[in-house]
Amino acid sequence: MMKRRLKHRHIALETVLLAVWLTKLIPAWAAVYSDTIYPLISYGLSAFSNLFPFAIGDLFIFLSIAGVVIYPFYGHFHRKLPWKKVLLHDGEYLLWIYAWFYLAWGLNYSQKNFYQRTRIPYTAYTPEHFKAFVDEYIVQLNLSYTPANSIDRDLTGKETVRLYNLLSDSLRVHRPPHASPQAKTMLFTPFISMVGVTGSMGPFFCEFTLNGDLLPANYPATYAHELAHLLGITSEAEANFYAYQVCTRST
Repeated sequence: MMKRRLKHRHIALETVLLAVWLTKLIPAWAAVYSDTIYPLISYGLSAFSNLFPFAIGDLFIFLSIAGVVIYPFYGHFHRKLPWKKVLLHDGEYLLWIYAWFYLAWGLNYSQKNFYQRTRIPYTAYTPEHFKAFVDEYIVQLNLSYTPANSIDRDLTGKETVRLYNLLSDSLRVHRPPHASPQAKTMLFTPFISMVGVTGSMGPFFCEFTLNGDLLPANYPATYAHELAHLLGITSEAEANFYAYQVCTRST
């Protein structure tokens, strides 16, 4: 019975890995995943993660790393398993994590890029265009200055969702799966602050997290950036672009 269950588990893992690799290789499959399957996955996983007030993805990653490191010693010295079997168990677990990452979110890396999705013609970079943009950006930034000593986080979330819904069709980005996406605070904020990370996308449970030390002035753009990742945007440059579009359109 044990061998049969083991065989079935290995067949399931091989099937999932094959599906992942084929989706990464076949553009049509990647399009079906990102356009049709991922919105359903993100809705379900984010609904589940929203049941918890803390970042379960951060906890899952921490426990997984701890387990992968500790299990070989436990398996070999306590359960008296040979090193080869112990390492095979660890390797199988890592393969399941790999498959889960891609099925839950990572296959969005294989989707079409921004220009292909929106059919907006690519404009080549020129120093003149860039300088004109930066000059205008600085002028508008200075004109919009206001002291920001606090931030209404609930209002920021509602406004960001409203604008993503408005931009969804024209800029080819998914609508938020829920009316009030829950931005979790990173579990290890002090450490994360030391390495300079302001936010992250938790792919295993489709939740996005923000650094607990974020200043009010940084909160809206970071929120909009990380929400873009939840909406299936994998490119950091594209997530910055969507955050810029959202924030500059808000009154």
